Amino acid sequence: MPAVPKALRRLRILALFLGAAIFVWLPFEDLTPRGYFVFAALICSLSAAWLAFRCRWSTTRAVTALLLGGFAGLAVAPLAVALMVLKSGLHAHPTPDFTLQQVWAVLRLAPVWGMAGLLASLALRLWAAFRADGH
Repeated sequence: MPAVPKALRRLRILALFLGAAIFVWLPFEDLTPRGYFVFAALICSLSAAWLAFRCRWSTTRAVTALLLGGFAGLAVAPLAVALMVLKSGLHAHPTPDFTLQQVWAVLRLAPVWGMAGLLASLALRLWAAFRADGH
């Protein structure tokens, strides 16, 4: 069996901590989308990092890194809505925790999250290039 790179092992440990944090967070009532965005952003960030390491995309492919960051950012809002639906369903209230207007407000933020993912991947790409130059 081939050895697992150190970066992938770290990502696995971070994923385990994130899963434990979500497990602890699930039973609590949370009527603001802030926590949902935090967990959705962390899930998308870890997924993008895992995909980048797993597919061995080098840091020299700037366009690929930017696209990956942009798509990960775009996925934050729909994933936040999915977490809202999941948590609302687990609590089994007679009425949903969030109104349709609140759900649409979360989904309308998808372009903002997409731009945030794009800018974060650009920052990471520039940092990797700066670090590769020996600075």
